[in-house]
Amino acid sequence: PDVRIHDLRHTYASRLVMKGVQLAFINKLLNHSDLDQTARYAHFTVEQLAESVSALDARSVWHSANNTEASNRRGDFMGVL
Repeated sequence: PDVRIHDLRHTYASRLVMKGVQLAFINKLLNHSDLDQTARYAHFTVEQLAESVSALDARSVWHSANNTEASNRRGDFMGVL
């Protein structure tokens, strides 16, 4: 009895965000006039924010590994000369 249709729009937007749907698409689905309005509807969880930060860590590790490999390949090549 305490649930309103408006509440369900917030839940809908939040669940879409949790599934990785881009805010621009959610904006169209909710028929909002701008992304700021959509951002007020779409709520993030603490876990999602933590995952976002850890994504940067994963990228840094990958980037470092690739740079080391590239550096080793250049070193091997230079050793041949």
